[in-house]
Amino acid sequence: MWRSIVVALSLSLFILRLDVNAATSLHVVTVVIEHQDALERLQRSANAHEIQLNILRHDQLASSSRLGGGEKLRILRDGLEIYKDRSDLILLYVDANKAIINGREEEILKRFMDSYSNSQIVFSSDNYCFPDEELTQRYPIVEKGKRFLNSAAFIGYANKICELLNSQSLENINDEQIFYTYRFLDERLRLYCPTVVTNVKLQNRLQMVLDSTSQIFHSVDVSKDEITLDFSDNGDAYNRLQMVLDSTSQIFHSVDVSKDEITLDFSDNGDAYITNVIHKTHPLIIHGDESNKLMLNYLGNYIGKAWSADFGCRDCSAQRVNFLKDNAEQEWPKLTLAIMLAKPIPFVEEFLTKVEKLEYPASKIDLYLYSNQKYNEREDNAEQEWPKLTLAIMLAKPIPFVEEFLTKVEKLEYPTSKIDLYLYSNQKYNEREVNEFLRRVRGKYSWVEWDSGEVEIGEREARRTAIDAAIKANNDFVFLLDANVHFVDLNVIRWIIESALTMNLGILAPMVGKPNKFFTNFWGAISPSGYYQRSEDYTEIVNYKRVGVWNVPFISSAILINKQKMREIRDGFFYNTDVDADLSFCQFARDNDHFLYVDNQRYYGFLADSETFDNGGKHLHPEMYQIFENRHLWESRYVHPDYFDALDGSGEIAQPCPDVYHYPLMSEIFA
Repeated sequence: MWRSIVVALSLSLFILRLDVNAATSLHVVTVVIEHQDALERLQRSANAHEIQLNILRHDQLASSSRLGGGEKLRILRDGLEIYKDRSDLILLYVDANKAIINGREEEILKRFMDSYSNSQIVFSSDNYCFPDEELTQRYPIVEKGKRFLNSAAFIGYANKICELLNSQSLENINDEQIFYTYRFLDERLRLYCPTVVTNVKLQNRLQMVLDSTSQIFHSVDVSKDEITLDFSDNGDAYNRLQMVLDSTSQIFHSVDVSKDEITLDFSDNGDAYITNVIHKTHPLIIHGDESNKLMLNYLGNYIGKAWSADFGCRDCSAQRVNFLKDNAEQEWPKLTLAIMLAKPIPFVEEFLTKVEKLEYPASKIDLYLYSNQKYNEREDNAEQEWPKLTLAIMLAKPIPFVEEFLTKVEKLEYPTSKIDLYLYSNQKYNEREVNEFLRRVRGKYSWVEWDSGEVEIGEREARRTAIDAAIKANNDFVFLLDANVHFVDLNVIRWIIESALTMNLGILAPMVGKPNKFFTNFWGAISPSGYYQRSEDYTEIVNYKRVGVWNVPFISSAILINKQKMREIRDGFFYNTDVDADLSFCQFARDNDHFLYVDNQRYYGFLADSETFDNGGKHLHPEMYQIFENRHLWESRYVHPDYFDALDGSGEIAQPCPDVYHYPLMSEIFA
């Protein structure tokens, strides 16, 4: 008889489960105390998988900076109160600043239903018992996978999660991890998983388990040899890990500290996916913490449908703003509209007004306008819509070929009326070039300021001064440009501003590097000592085999900062005075969760090599000795402009009289 009762109850539970599966829906929620770059990343990953991310905010967000985990708990409890009787709704909570979504709603629901059919709440799991290691002995032992609770992500039935949040007063709670840990360790609330080894009698109130095998969640460990990043058939990156506490990453994966745990792999068709090499699962929620956020940033360049080997950078290919606000159909052909005002023409103002009204998606139009008519300059007011920026030129060390650098700056394709120019130089050797440059441009830019080495101001203060000048002028951007950066693409300012506006990026650098070398203005990873370490994808990015916009731990030489970041980042150059200013700036950004991006969607230019350059007076013309370090720049200065045409036979060699040739060999500067 008892066997019949058990079978009947099991069948009833199975039928009930089928009904729940058919009726359940997913509600994804996060809590925002302080708006950070990581929230933008989470939002993009949710949008990419057609998931609505519901954001609960503090009522006084502007004054609630850095409030603790207890406040987040109270916001979550109050925000979910309306779902306290919903047994048909699945709630997924993810930390706003630590998580990336890498699966669709139906995938997450199926993984939860299939992997945890007897559970009500599933937490992500971790290898470390934090923040109190003394609680280690109170955790149940698991047969495999991760043993300890991680509160950065959890999933469960709405009524049970609300019951959990109301199971204890939150008035004196200051840490969400501690709250959830003690709730989980309360044997009256928790249902142990089938893989848990314990002698304690099972309780069945909230039925909480940990996702020890990462079926849904994965917390990114400091060791990355447990995960491989591969590409799936549809070209989208996703995370796979087998770690039940979610101990084997059935749903979640918590990124640990050792980066040997994960690798980046590619399938035959070039698509990428993340694999946990230990447990072989595909977790759908990836998250980390303060100690491993750089690894999470690295993974975030790919997962969450951020990058695909088939399609490249998905965010980069989103609608480009082109300084206009027309949200148009993405399938329309892209075209260049070339307007020619090459002779005196009446009623140009009316013509330009009609051009603005043309019925074609503005986001699909590149506009080229040629005008040699001074009379019509007032009417050509399109440039008034372009963002205003402070261009800050930094000549803070001996750098060769500064004259060529300044010439390229003058030629940059951006309205000079939209540029405030700040120039800092502490190099006496370059005074002549700098003074001549300033003489030429003072009437072009809307504002010009020069701090020379004679003023008692160092490089760190000069960089902060440039940012302060942009803040005071209420400019949209500041562009910090070192004098060793030679731009070949003269539209570089426009391109990177478009990337920053389109993707809502606060700090962005165009990629530049030394010719024929792997030395660039970004690092793909950082060593434990805080210096350069090559990431797995570094050479692929440098060689343009992977093209996009990348979240990296270090950028330098050419840095665009938007208005929203200026005040927050202005003191970054003084953050660590034991290292160079650029290292200090990036360390400050990393420690305060400001994402640093590098853009390699185009070839923007290159870096002059200044390692061996000595302008201290040893040589009258020190650039003359840079033929091997900076061959391209050396040739452009000292070789005759017609030399290479004469060399390959495409140019004529002048012969003023028989047997006398004017062979173009060296330039006038050389002579």
